[in-house]
Amino acid sequence: MRLKEWLEDEGLLRVEFAAQVGVHPITMTRWVTGAWVPSSEYIERIAELTGGKVTANDLMEQWAERRRGTPPVWTPEDVVAE
Repeated sequence: MRLKEWLEDEGLLRVEFAAQVGVHPITMTRWVTGAWVPSSEYIERIAELTGGKVTANDLMEQWAERRRGTPPVWTPEDVVAE
């Protein structure tokens, strides 16, 4: 499952989940959009907090799709003000 989908299903804002994971909201946005891949430490934390619904494979596939040129789906929520 995509991290973005999980957040929407749970009704969580990225800033809220970023706080739970222990990262800056902009870092969370970059993970959600596939711009960056979390380190193994954070991948484990995300899997734990999502009850295993978002896996390392999900995060890596999202990143790989972006690298292959598959355009990400951008929404106004993707832009996080500092």
